[in-house]
Amino acid sequence: MADPKWMSDANLTTFSINASNGDTLIIDQLEAFGPMGQTILVMLYSLVTFLAFTGNTLVILVELYGKRSARNLQKFLINLAISDLLIGVLSVPFIYTDLMLV
Repeated sequence: MADPKWMSDANLTTFSINASNGDTLIIDQLEAFGPMGQTILVMLYSLVTFLAFTGNTLVILVELYGKRSARNLQKFLINLAISDLLIGVLSVPFIYTDLMLV
C-alpha cells in the first residue's frame, strides 16, 4: 500500500538507527505485527469486546429482572456491570488501535 504524499515527504515510514560500531540499520516497516499477528489480534479483541458486552448485559438483566437480592448489593452489581460494559466496549477498540500503530 502506497503512503500518502505528505508521509513520504516527511519520511515517517522509514527511519535509521546508528549502531555504536558505525553500522546503520534502516527500518522500512513500522508495524508491530505482521498480517497474521494482526488477524489474530483482531479476532481476540473482537471476542473480548463481544464477551464484555454480552456478559455484562446479562448481569444487568439478571439483577433487574431476576430474583430480588439486597437493594444495596443490586445497585452495586448493576453499577459495576455498567462500568465494565463501558470499559469493554469503549476502551478495548482504542487499545487495539494504539497497539497496532506503535
